[in-house]
Amino acid sequence: MIKPEILDSNKDKEKIKKLKNGKNIRVVDFLDSQTAELKKIKKAGLNKVNNVWVYYRWNKLLVHILNKNDYRTLRLSRNKNLITEKEQEKFSEQIIGIAGLNVGNPGAVCIALEGGAKKMKFADNDVLELSNFNRFRASLGDFGINKAILSAQQVYEIDPFYNIEVFDQGITEKNIDRFLNEPIIDLLIEEMDNLPLKIKIRERAKHYRIPVLMVTGNGAGLIVDIERFDLEPNLPLLNGYLKDDI
Repeated sequence: MIKPEILDSNKDKEKIKKLKNGKNIRVVDFLDSQTAELKKIKKAGLNKVNNVWVYYRWNKLLVHILNKNDYRTLRLSRNKNLITEKEQEKFSEQIIGIAGLNVGNPGAVCIALEGGAKKMKFADNDVLELSNFNRFRASLGDFGINKAILSAQQVYEIDPFYNIEVFDQGITEKNIDRFLNEPIIDLLIEEMDNLPLKIKIRERAKHYRIPVLMVTGNGAGLIVDIERFDLEPNLPLLNGYLKDDI
């Protein structure tokens, strides 16, 4: 299971106690510091603060944090001069799919840091290798882990309240429509290496009127491709740069 376990401080006391006493479990508890910060940014008075414990199985880490609403309020409090409250709310409500978590990894992490996308979908069938370290934020101990799974873990370590669906077999003919449309995503970030799949996923995104964003390099420079199939359903794939002889 990739998603961390969120434990209620009152209802799950016994399980929390057991984990705290577990072998090789690292316990991190800075709830007092979080509560003090929250008091500073809350306009109204702050009485009792509800809290939870989060257990990350993959690194045996147990962390004490604020409840979901207070956690997000505090975590995103310094976004306010960069993005308006309404923009933050709209950004948070989006569903974003990322196909290709090599170049896509820093994008996924950045979205999480900025509090975007209540739900994300990650698709990649490759594992992390040394040559990926020019763009994939990871450590040497992460070698051999599937890139989609590792990216999901990184996002959950920023915010355990995210909802991430992982497609660790990558995009295939069988799952492409489920990835795009169950539920339908608001934005596709496409960073796959497989050219036939790059074309196929655009065809299906065009069908569902999902905008596509791609960033790539061709050796001579950087290419940013934006296809607004939501606004222009008749737009040619790759903005007409796709040639028949490719």
